[in-house]
Amino acid sequence: MIRLKKVQRFAGGICACVLLFHTILQPVYAAEIAGVDSPVYVVIDSYSGEILYSKNKDQSIYPASTVKLVTAMVVLDAVDKNKTITVTNQMLGTFPSDVAKIGLKVGGTYTVYELLELLLVSSAADAAEVLAVGCFGSTEECLKKMNEKVASMGLTKTHFDNTVGLDIGNNFKNTYTTAAEFAALSRVAMTYPEIREIVRVLEYTLPARTNNAAITRKTTNLFLRGTYEYPKDLYTVIGTKTGITQAAGRTLIATATDGTHEVICLTYLNPDTEVMYTSAQKALTYTFTQNKLNKIHLTEAGPGAGQTNPGGSTGPGGVSNPGGSTGPGGSTGPGGVSNSGGSTGPGGVSNSGGSTG
Repeated sequence: MIRLKKVQRFAGGICACVLLFHTILQPVYAAEIAGVDSPVYVVIDSYSGEILYSKNKDQSIYPASTVKLVTAMVVLDAVDKNKTITVTNQMLGTFPSDVAKIGLKVGGTYTVYELLELLLVSSAADAAEVLAVGCFGSTEECLKKMNEKVASMGLTKTHFDNTVGLDIGNNFKNTYTTAAEFAALSRVAMTYPEIREIVRVLEYTLPARTNNAAITRKTTNLFLRGTYEYPKDLYTVIGTKTGITQAAGRTLIATATDGTHEVICLTYLNPDTEVMYTSAQKALTYTFTQNKLNKIHLTEAGPGAGQTNPGGSTGPGGVSNPGGSTGPGGSTGPGGVSNSGGSTGPGGVSNSGGSTG
């Protein structure tokens, strides 16, 4: 009996040592990053799809103009980027006057790629209108494709009822998502070569047409414009999209690379621009620093690095779906809030309207 107890203690000691050794070798990912003030954020490994750090990642939020990434994806799934579209009366005037627009005029002819640059660089809502009708015949058909794409990825807490990210503040009651689910969408968006090219552009000039002069706009991304600094010796920001509405607050999706690894940081419900950019900078800097110190292990770029083929039906990188049980198009909006035009949205933000940016 004494001998048996000694064997049991010896075996238990070996198991404890193995467990300790295994724990030491495993990277420890914190749920949140100290000093990041954004109310809702996700930091994701772009190549593996793994969520590294997050806060309130499954909370329902309004995505604002980051929705335009999904609009761009379904357009590129459907048509060639060199397809030309002539603006008609049917294509304009869908959205409120306070929404960000570039000033496209009836009779102007543009390529899909030009319209995508207006959509993603300057966040032009009228470019979204023209793309929706010009590529799908109607806005409704474009939205159908957007929601089908979401469903094909197994994302159950995301739905769109307009192509630019307006929300309950403008009486669009069925556009909502979560940071975790939109991280999956953002990751796929960055596999489209055209989107990758466009979202890193600092300034875009639409060439003159017979019915309008040349139009030049700078990116809405203040990292790219140099307004907000970050440690460029550690990583480079290469996009991706900003957004703002009264209900959504200020939103930012920032993609960064150190040349070998790629990380996407999404921040939502930010009360002001300062919180939004400093939160993203702190999150990205912390993540790349932790990787440099071998405290986490980001996936290296390379063939088959885990990203999906654009337009495919497979979920991002085989990662489990971050969604919940609510299906798209249900009668409730973000956070289960009734879509009857109530006065508050996700995070208690006033739903008094506002334009996407």
